[in-house]
Amino acid sequence: MDVIAITPEDLTAAQEVLPEVLKDPAVAAKLAGSRDQPGRVLAYVIPIDYTMQGMIADTGEEWKLFARHATIPMITDYVLHPVAHLAEGHGHPGTVGHGVAMHESPALKRRVIFVAVSARGRTLESPVDDLGIAVTRRPLFFADVHLHTGEVLAIRDTPPGSGWGTVPTPVF
Repeated sequence: MDVIAITPEDLTAAQEVLPEVLKDPAVAAKLAGSRDQPGRVLAYVIPIDYTMQGMIADTGEEWKLFARHATIPMITDYVLHPVAHLAEGHGHPGTVGHGVAMHESPALKRRVIFVAVSARGRTLESPVDDLGIAVTRRPLFFADVHLHTGEVLAIRDTPPGSGWGTVPTPVF
């Protein structure tokens, strides 16, 4: 399995929690079903509230920003706070509490989006091939996981394509 992480912290998180996520019976069953088709599997490990996740897969209505006419406010916020969406609240003092509130914080959760990667008429042999131009990336499902416990909090199938309609899943 190949992994893409948005931040260095998410790469560390992926190394720590992904092995446990892959052992989860529901996740393992879904991945076993995807192995019936040729290709590779790519896992995006992202903050659970990562603004651009709709570009990777259709993870829900709240991430279809273009449909909610949230594009202009989102771009404005990005210009004013360019890395706040990666800091998961760490950039805004007081947004994360202590104790139980901290345990439930989105800052301690990651979304792992599993994407099937294939190419018509050729075999993908290395992780570099996952990002090729003539490669199809088809979202399969996502799993939400808690960083401290390794617990899989939720699993949900995703429809084909991205959350941005006919925009193909990007190579990032």
